[in-house]
Amino acid sequence: MSSEADTILSMPELLRRVHQELMALEESMESLHPLVDLITTKVGSKDPHHLKAMQGIDHMEQMLTGLAGFLQHVSLQASDNWHVDAGHAVSQITLGDLARRLRAQADAMSEDSDGDLEMFG
Repeated sequence: MSSEADTILSMPELLRRVHQELMALEESMESLHPLVDLITTKVGSKDPHHLKAMQGIDHMEQMLTGLAGFLQHVSLQASDNWHVDAGHAVSQITLGDLARRLRAQADAMSEDSDGDLEMFG
């Protein structure tokens, strides 16, 4: 269990951590390209639903990269003297490994993984 001190972060550090998480999500989205290529081979690129899905994946990647870059630039301008208690916000995250990475003492946290597997639903 985390203590209150684990959730007090400087604003630049919190923004950097969220930036890193968004970049990791963008990389995960990029890793879907072989799957999209396979579907393109099987379904063809003329199916309008397929084209819309491919455009959606590309758009999400661009949005994640844009948001990550925005947070990175804001973190460079934020003062190290600004601190926030991210405890309540982190408690809303159901994936334990993500919540630990956003806490101040992520290294000291246990390595158990929790959360629900939701397959496209």
